Amino acid sequence: MKRVLAIVAGILLALPMIEAQSLMPLTGKDSLIACSGTLYDNGGGVANYSNNSNSEFILKFPGADSIRLKFASLDFETINDSVVLFLKNDAQANKLGVFNGTTVPFGGLQITVPGNRLIVKQFSNASTTGAGFDLQYVGVYPKLTVKINYKDTQVCVGKSLVLKSTVTGGVLRPLVYDWNGVTGVDTLLVTFPKADTLIKTLTVTDYCLNKAVVSQRVMTYEAITLGISNDTSICFGTSILLSAPVYGGDRIHGGPGFYTRWSTGVYLGGITVSPKVTTTYYAWGGEGCSLEGYDSVKVTVFSPLFLSSVVDTVICYGQTYDLNLLDSGGRVSTRKVVWSDPAIAGTSVFLNPDTGTTNYRVWVEDGCTVVNDTSDFVVTKRIPLRGSFVVDPDTICYKDSTLVSWSFTGGKSSSSTWTVNGKVPVFNSYKIAPLADLECVFEVKDGCSPDLILKDTVMVSNSKLKHKIVAADSWLCYYDSNGFIKVSVSGGESPLSYLWNDKLATADTAISKLSVGKYKLMTTDAFGCKDSVTVRVRYEGKILVAESDTIIYRGGYGSLRVRSGIKWKWLPSLAVVGSDTGEWLIVRPVKSQVYTVTALDSASCLWKDTVQVTVVDPPLIRIPNVITPNGDGENDFWDLIEVPNLEDFDIEIYNRPGELVYRTSSYANDWMAQDSKGADLLTGIYFYYIKNRVTGLDYRGFIQVIR
Repeated sequence: MKRVLAIVAGILLALPMIEAQSLMPLTGKDSLIACSGTLYDNGGGVANYSNNSNSEFILKFPGADSIRLKFASLDFETINDSVVLFLKNDAQANKLGVFNGTTVPFGGLQITVPGNRLIVKQFSNASTTGAGFDLQYVGVYPKLTVKINYKDTQVCVGKSLVLKSTVTGGVLRPLVYDWNGVTGVDTLLVTFPKADTLIKTLTVTDYCLNKAVVSQRVMTYEAITLGISNDTSICFGTSILLSAPVYGGDRIHGGPGFYTRWSTGVYLGGITVSPKVTTTYYAWGGEGCSLEGYDSVKVTVFSPLFLSSVVDTVICYGQTYDLNLLDSGGRVSTRKVVWSDPAIAGTSVFLNPDTGTTNYRVWVEDGCTVVNDTSDFVVTKRIPLRGSFVVDPDTICYKDSTLVSWSFTGGKSSSSTWTVNGKVPVFNSYKIAPLADLECVFEVKDGCSPDLILKDTVMVSNSKLKHKIVAADSWLCYYDSNGFIKVSVSGGESPLSYLWNDKLATADTAISKLSVGKYKLMTTDAFGCKDSVTVRVRYEGKILVAESDTIIYRGGYGSLRVRSGIKWKWLPSLAVVGSDTGEWLIVRPVKSQVYTVTALDSASCLWKDTVQVTVVDPPLIRIPNVITPNGDGENDFWDLIEVPNLEDFDIEIYNRPGELVYRTSSYANDWMAQDSKGADLLTGIYFYYIKNRVTGLDYRGFIQVIR
């Protein structure tokens, strides 16, 4: 009956875990790490529990949140025998209940109690026993879950990735791991020897045989490929951009790590190249993980443009310059020869330039090549022989010479020859002195141009002009304009004509009222012969020289002198000491002054010169304290000349009792010890007070009058 109840109870609990069948020990203690099952009394479910039994059974549910309990049956002697349940420990506070009799605890219902530990104690005496109990239990654990942790789910071919599991919930370990048949590890290393996509399934089983399953798809990235530029052709001297973008590879983590490496050593997605010859460029691409992709591009370079060169040349008048040019290279389909002169075209041309130098430029272009092959050349076309032949003057006086000169241009200079009157001259000009009229012939030949023949005639006079100065006044005082010149002329062919360089002079051999200058008379006879004479009219040289300017202290004396002349006059007479009509002049000015001297020389010419006398303040101003107004000309006046700006001072003089005896605001350096009324003061000591009305400067002191 008890077995049937246990099976029924198991069905009712729908236990998903390990079904454990356990018995209470006869005595002592026993324990079990439990998942789910049934605990029987010590009779084992087929016999009654034993007498005199005190035993304990601990059910441990490590990691469980709670425990589900249900009594399937109970048959214990009332009062004396019992089964006692505790949670956590056997403290009275943790007692779940004491059960005996035949009433099934909890009304035969399943209950859930907190915790992860259940203590079952069985007590029996020596008297009657019963069928015991069947206690069904299930540990309530957190749900077993598993998660695969990974850094990448895609890898490069030939690389590996790591799948690591994280398990939560379930029953205390050990856990059993199964990765598609690979067991015993919680971390799986997945290697990809080739491009592939895999599904990795992990099954985790805990102690109570609970299972959690998780799957993860892992794969390789696409193989690296390069989208390189197509093979191409360029013109010499130009550039082209080659690109090689990288496709495939690790696009999740490659990012800035993707690279393109060119055979030029440059790491760029695109490069600009300017090859001189046909070149194949190689490129490798990757991201540092996948195998590098590889490709190449061929750049065909057209050969440089070529145009046969043309040399400079010289042709004669009427000739042409015939050319046949060769061109090659570049892009043939667009290549052409171009002339700077739009009237010229093609490679076979006949150039017929104007006379002189003509610059030509011809080049080959294809609209693609940067540098065109260009030929610059010059064609010089000789001009016809042209020249001049001059006899100058073509009319000369008797025994005079004339210059025969010539020049020519054009023609072929390297073969040119020339003659004058049938003779080959050394230079291109020379003088001749024929005594009679003469025709001269100049002839040039070069073997290319028409001959050049030029002629000129020189006519010769039979007489010669002569000039003689009859009279002249050639020296003047500087202020005079009364010079005169008279010339006589002989020889030549009458009538004679006269021309002075002085525009005011008459057409005669004499002129007057002349000032200083150079006078030239040109006489021309009827045959055109000319002769001239020049006379200079000058001033008398300066004979009056005054000595240098001078500087004196106020109150001092200046000595002025001239070194020439016979009569003198000095002006102005201000501050002159002594005579003003001598060679010497003594002055004592109060302020700076310019003195002018006028003198006559032995030729009665009047001359002037000036001398500057600069008056400066003395380093120490001295005011006299003694005067002797006795009329002897020595110290008769109170001399205040050293006082600067004397005209700005008020002057007061007092006697010993302090009485004002003299006062003035415009002192003229003329006080002779007189009072303000003009009466002579007595011999004695007087006191002065001098004050500048402008600056406030004053002087005080005494003056002694001695008569």
